[in-house]
Amino acid sequence: MNKLADTLATTIHRFKVRSGLFFFSLALAALGMGAQAQGQVTSATAKAGDAILIMDYSNSMWGQINGVAKVEIARDVIDRNFRSWNKLTNLGLLSYGHRYKNDCADIQLVSPPGELDLSIVESFLDSAKPKGRTPLTTAIEQAASFFIANDQEANIILLTDGIESCDRDPCSTIKALQDGGLEMTAHVIGFGVSEAEGGQLSCIATITGGEYLNAANADALDFAFHEAIELIQLNDEINAQQRTIARLEETLEFTNDEIFDLASREEQLAAINDSTEAKADRLRVALRDTEHRHSQLQLLKQKLQNQNSDMLGQNAELRSEILQMHELQNATSDELRITESNLRSTQDTLDSTRNSLIRNEDALLTTQTELRGTLDELQRTRERLASTTNEQERLWALTNRLREDLDQAQKQLTASTATNIELGLQNRGLAGQVDVLQKAIETMLTSISVGNEALMSAFSKGYQATETISGRTAIQPVTIDGTSSSLAPLATTIPSSSTVNSALESGDGTRR
Repeated sequence: MNKLADTLATTIHRFKVRSGLFFFSLALAALGMGAQAQGQVTSATAKAGDAILIMDYSNSMWGQINGVAKVEIARDVIDRNFRSWNKLTNLGLLSYGHRYKNDCADIQLVSPPGELDLSIVESFLDSAKPKGRTPLTTAIEQAASFFIANDQEANIILLTDGIESCDRDPCSTIKALQDGGLEMTAHVIGFGVSEAEGGQLSCIATITGGEYLNAANADALDFAFHEAIELIQLNDEINAQQRTIARLEETLEFTNDEIFDLASREEQLAAINDSTEAKADRLRVALRDTEHRHSQLQLLKQKLQNQNSDMLGQNAELRSEILQMHELQNATSDELRITESNLRSTQDTLDSTRNSLIRNEDALLTTQTELRGTLDELQRTRERLASTTNEQERLWALTNRLREDLDQAQKQLTASTATNIELGLQNRGLAGQVDVLQKAIETMLTSISVGNEALMSAFSKGYQATETISGRTAIQPVTIDGTSSSLAPLATTIPSSSTVNSALESGDGTRR
């Protein structure tokens, strides 16, 4: 709606200008000079003359509108439109505040009017950064000096986001320039300024016959620039018509015949004048109606600006909430990444544990295989011990029979002395056999003792293996010959050699 109000105001201004051009052309036609004048009016609508855009690069241009720096918004609008603007007028670029801080003389004519090198303008817009103050007065003076040096009317478009900050008065300076003979038209664009600042800036436009345009956002700024360019074109049309009138006044030295001829057309001119006056009356009525609507639109514009301010406040709150949500999302993403990393680490640990269990299982299987071999060896050892025990029992039986024979022989010796010598000989033979038998028994007992020690060692190793495996897994009892066994060592009593000797000595306690 701001655009609509501004457009209507500009349209009224254009209507006034073009109405004046229409009546002027009509008057020329009545004088018989319409063709020449119409040609000059057509030429006036061509490309306008020189103009300078004064660009604000003060530090305050870093301020933001809807989350975007004002300098970025202005840079984007100018960069997109500068070439097309230059087709409508010879537009130059002057900047202030882009090189130094707190320097009121930091002003540079980047590109003079009529000497456009678009690469220079684009390079400047890309590289320039807001740094300094707002020397409006000095910047206007430097722009005016270009037009004074070229003996031209000064057309200026001033873009600023604030008022003069270098202790000077731009309005009084412009008045002094006008008093010195300079014709100047300045259109001022207040970009994101307060109402009070806009009131101070508008005097620059008012005393030069220009327009003050308020731009609160990017779209309004784009619209304001286009309005300023069109106003410069309209101003050039008016100036062109004024120059045409001046030239016509110099050449309108009528002769007597021409005067009589003009008198003969007086009635026609009167009729044309009456028609023109009627049309003018209707246009004035329409103009008053339009102005009334304009005032209503101004009220509506104020309401919409208030609503816009409220919406901007709500937008700021929404932006703050969105930023908080982004921060929360970033924190959640970090936690998810940490959790994912922990899961990967846990998975690696599980894989390592699984591999270790597989290796332990393989070792357990190997140990069980070894244990089965040991059990088989124990079974074989038990069988050998059983065989040895049978042999021992056979030897005991033989020893008992020998003892009985010895006892019987002793009785026979005591009963019959006649046969004592013979029995003594037999006894010595038997004693020799007993010695041989006793040595064989001692050798066998030694072998049994060694076998028993080997068996005990095997059982001890079996127990150690069993205890090692029991730390890893439970071992079921081993079944041997269909009977469950806990691998307890065999307890077999083997008589010692001293026991055998004692058994062989009987009766008189003397070894035979």
